[in-house]
Amino acid sequence: MLHYLQGVRRPPLEINPDWPIALLELMCLDRFRPEVEIRFITDELGFESDAECVEFLEKRNAEVFEQSGGKLKIKTKEALEAFEMDKRRLFRVVDIKGQLG
Repeated sequence: MLHYLQGVRRPPLEINPDWPIALLELMCLDRFRPEVEIRFITDELGFESDAECVEFLEKRNAEVFEQSGGKLKIKTKEALEAFEMDKRRLFRVVDIKGQLG
């Protein structure tokens, strides 16, 4: 398992299907450049199948492509921006100071 994922309690995807976004952003920052295999993402983030992982990634505009060996991959540099935007949207902080009365 990846050292930065150790100790991370990962809920099942059916409870919260968006939780892997923060971990995908970490993968894309610099650890897995220039590309990462879909099989690796599937195993590390607990997707049931590669097809489920590809569907999740395509919903977030990550371009999935097939390499000459038949392995599916994503280009991490291009996918990073999409994951950052999703993470900001999901984990935004709402300031309610002064609004409680």
